[in-house]
Amino acid sequence: MRRALLHLFSRRAFRKLIVLLLFTSLSLAIMVVPLESNHPKASILDIEDALWWAVSTISTVGYGDVVPVTTGGRMMGVLLQLVGVVLFGTMIGSIAYQLNRRHDAHEMHKLHDQLADNAKQLATLQKKIDFLILQTSDKRAKKN
Repeated sequence: MRRALLHLFSRRAFRKLIVLLLFTSLSLAIMVVPLESNHPKASILDIEDALWWAVSTISTVGYGDVVPVTTGGRMMGVLLQLVGVVLFGTMIGSIAYQLNRRHDAHEMHKLHDQLADNAKQLATLQKKIDFLILQTSDKRAKKN
């Protein structure tokens, strides 16, 4: 499993997906601070709160302890939720695909080995059958 995940992280598209996820989280976290910090009921007061909010939102955990209260902040929250669902869904799908691919390759390798063993057994059986046929032919030839 570790090799499958390492292989996945070595893929350029997956790395781009991770960077896009991080960039989106960081960008929206930075942009939400000025929108929220001046509101009297704001729970997002600084970049630390904004990063916590962005990560919990984009990962679809959404604890609810830090939430935007302004219209602009909520619009960014909706955007972050949509981006989070798409990017996390894609990331989880990529991981599942890679693990399935490795599993399928392992199963194919096992089948190949089994076929090779069956071919050896068949060759041995064929030699025994040929030997028995020759023995029977020799006995009939001697009787005649």
